[in-house]
Amino acid sequence: MNFPFDSNAVIKIVAALLAAIVADIIKRKSEAKPKLLYSLIHSTAVPVAMPVSGEGGTGTVEFRNVHTHSIVVRNAGKITAKNVRIFHEHLPESFKVEPGMSYVLNKGEGHSGEILLPTLVAGEQVIVTYLYIPPLTWNQVVGAVKSDEGMAKAVRVMSNPAPSPWLRYSQVALMLIGGATLAYYFLLGLNRYLL
Repeated sequence: MNFPFDSNAVIKIVAALLAAIVADIIKRKSEAKPKLLYSLIHSTAVPVAMPVSGEGGTGTVEFRNVHTHSIVVRNAGKITAKNVRIFHEHLPESFKVEPGMSYVLNKGEGHSGEILLPTLVAGEQVIVTYLYIPPLTWNQVVGAVKSDEGMAKAVRVMSNPAPSPWLRYSQVALMLIGGATLAYYFLLGLNRYLL
């Protein structure tokens, strides 16, 4: 089979087009919905001085632990998450949502309940801080986080500096070059096989 034109040039063009199409598909898939993430950012017990009641207890204090922890819920997607629900197996009476925003508190059976945030726009995050006394611990409080679009992903957080923009762009460029190279060699091998 003889082509009146250079088949290597055609393969290079097709490889570049395939790489552009794959990159566009990946971009569209990653932007198609909100991406909810939540993580525990700290958990601690703070000793608090409490007066001792009863006979002979006047003027004496006893130190008891008060537990606290915070979670961060973040929309890392490109569109707004609707009806973000933070479910609790045991919803403490004392908690704070920051930054101050409107939310709905839905009590469940027993001590369960949920905090409902009507919307969480792209890139927005909230911090919910809880305060409670033993024997309750942090792992008995928050059950799950979800929105109308799906479940949130629990992530472990470590403080790392964000990569610089040039490094992120370099990574994308190298991935595109690698994808185009793989497509080129695949099509080159296919061409040799067909000839």
